[in-house]
Amino acid sequence: MNAIRTNKTNYDFTKLEKFFEEFESPAELMDDIVKLAFNYADKVNCEETELFKQNMGTLYVLYDQLSQIILRRD
Repeated sequence: MNAIRTNKTNYDFTKLEKFFEEFESPAELMDDIVKLAFNYADKVNCEETELFKQNMGTLYVLYDQLSQIILRRD
């Protein structure tokens, strides 16, 4: 089992690893996240800036964690 222990909680990343092996690598997913961010930024209007910032923060967290996965694999 591929698990990480954080704050006394075990997380099983077996299905995520299977996803990376069968469908899309972490690097490919990172590229998709960047494209999504640029597409989203192009569509946002001034009334939605707070939501945009929150969503970009979420995408950044995902992007950063994927980069950590890549570093651990190398």
